[in-house]
Amino acid sequence: MEKYNFVLIRGLARESGHWGSFLKELQSKDYCLSVTGLDLPGAGVYHKISSPLTIRENAEFLVSKLKEKNLDDGNLVIVSVSLGSMVAIEMAYLYPHLFKKVYLMNTSVSGLSPIHHRLQLQAMKRFYKILGSRSLENRELEVLKMVSNKEEDWSKNLKDWVTIAKERPIKPQNFLRQLLAASYYRLPNKKPETAMVVLNSKADRMVHYSCSEKLSKKWSLPIYTNLHAGHELALDDPEWVLERLQETL
Repeated sequence: MEKYNFVLIRGLARESGHWGSFLKELQSKDYCLSVTGLDLPGAGVYHKISSPLTIRENAEFLVSKLKEKNLDDGNLVIVSVSLGSMVAIEMAYLYPHLFKKVYLMNTSVSGLSPIHHRLQLQAMKRFYKILGSRSLENRELEVLKMVSNKEEDWSKNLKDWVTIAKERPIKPQNFLRQLLAASYYRLPNKKPETAMVVLNSKADRMVHYSCSEKLSKKWSLPIYTNLHAGHELALDDPEWVLERLQETL
């Protein structure tokens, strides 16, 4: 079986640490050579710098980091979620020779889906709670309630997420800059040459599952739908995601 170097890209106000056990589980698979979690500028290890206002600038930043790590041999597979998937699309469009395949989880694109599907009403209401909370624990708990449907794991994940937020806090202005970049992003005029697979969850309470369906239809991409996981597909049902990777690589 051919082995691949995987690159994992997170979404809005999240970083590599939020992949939880998924990163190690992916590393253990026969088809995996290595796993690299890349943080978007303004988050994670780059939380002290300003987040770009365009998806393209985010993409260029991440590709520069791949080259610094000598991960530019064309044997890369991207696994991405939400905002990270927009960046992954742009990376594949700009540098198709670098990537074997790109996985896009629970994402949305301006021009294909209405705003109330890209961020569902219930998620908008929770955003106000998150932005208005002075308690770090309450804020991260509200995020969990929005993106995860696996309530039995909330306690463990909350502990991990609070630790991440304390060690590498994302600045409010970077959160807003990421949100602006995502809200204005439109697909490239030309479909990237790199093979792409769409994964979505019908029970996603943050981004409506139809957003992924419209992307799949627009570019005739294969799509696989999970019936119970939340927006954080790899957190709620990592085995399902890993099975789809093995099935489609």
